[in-house]
Amino acid sequence: MALVKLANKFGYINKEGNLIIEPQFDEADIFSEGLAPAQMGGKWGYINQFGEFVIPPDLDFAKPFSEGIALVNVGGELKQDKEQGKAYFMGGKWGYICKP
Repeated sequence: MALVKLANKFGYINKEGNLIIEPQFDEADIFSEGLAPAQMGGKWGYINQFGEFVIPPDLDFAKPFSEGIALVNVGGELKQDKEQGKAYFMGGKWGYICKP
């Protein structure tokens, strides 16, 4: 599946361009190992191929799974450096979660 953004929401399409998961997420990332990080209501969790959260959206940052683990953050926040035009994540607790 491929990530797509429509009307400021993220969803997923198949190879033919048909919507598989309706755009409903504030942010999202690629599927890896059957799950994708997706943000809803300002928090990140992980969805399956049906768009259902299998890891609840209670994380502040989440990356795709690789070899059964994913980098996550709880309690941090996204900061903007307007001078350099960059965004970065600061604070909170960093760690890894295992794929369920």
